[in-house]
Amino acid sequence: MRFLILASTFFQDVNTMIDKRTPIIYGYCRISRPQQSIERQIRNIKSEYPNAVIVQEAYTGTKMDRPEWGKLQKKIKSGDSIVFDSVSRMSRNADEGIETYFEMYENGVQLIFLKEHYIDTAVYAENMRDKIELQGTDEDEIFKELNNYFRKLAAKQIRIAFEQSEKEVQDLQQRTKEGIETARLNGKQIGQKPGNKLNVKKEGPAKEKIKKYSKDFYGSLADPECIQLVRVSRNTFYKYKRELRQQETYSNVAKTGISKMSYHDEMVEIANAMQKEIDEMQRANHNKNQNPERSKPGKQQED
Repeated sequence: MRFLILASTFFQDVNTMIDKRTPIIYGYCRISRPQQSIERQIRNIKSEYPNAVIVQEAYTGTKMDRPEWGKLQKKIKSGDSIVFDSVSRMSRNADEGIETYFEMYENGVQLIFLKEHYIDTAVYAENMRDKIELQGTDEDEIFKELNNYFRKLAAKQIRIAFEQSEKEVQDLQQRTKEGIETARLNGKQIGQKPGNKLNVKKEGPAKEKIKKYSKDFYGSLADPECIQLVRVSRNTFYKYKRELRQQETYSNVAKTGISKMSYHDEMVEIANAMQKEIDEMQRANHNKNQNPERSKPGKQQED
């Protein structure tokens, strides 16, 4: 009996400790591309919430399947808070953002938006309370309708904030598209010029290793072994080999005193000569098929 009493007391103490759990303040920071700086968002959140646990993510905001955001949603508890630099950091898709907002609100999670405090969950909770106290008179029906109106207005403000954020993304994409088209029409080069070769940082060292270790150049390794050594994909390996052979061809041409243009002309002449021979062979076969009797041995032509 004494044991049961002690066990019961223990579990009561544990439940009390859980109930007294200190709420955690998280700061969620997101950038759309890894090249962007996330420091501004962190600085803004830390300036108002120095003890905030920062969660960082480089992922597009037009979808809700962000890995770090998903982890945060799973571990957050009732009474915890999430601070955003702006509503666009939570989501720029209005429908999914609103759905997540009210889901977290119902679960007791506080949402704080530094640039849009008017849609904080604390403000929304305050707006959900009756603005006008009922007096116990005939006017109470009017007061109830007014209170319901204020609740709907609060929900509408939240929807407008998310919709505005989504529209800003769409406007930015449209302005970017129009700017690129305007630059193109004005003769500006968009992207890499046709024929220009993109220099990859690892390309030079990789080609040097291929020349050194491949049996097709100055080494003794077969292609599979060389690919493992160079640590590039199969397609990239053969692309580099092809470019190295071309470089060696041009180098040999230069050493013999023949210019690239004259070398090219020589190759064209050879190709033309080969094509001429092929045409003559095809013509001969055609004539043979048209006059099969003439091709039989010992058959004399009639006068």
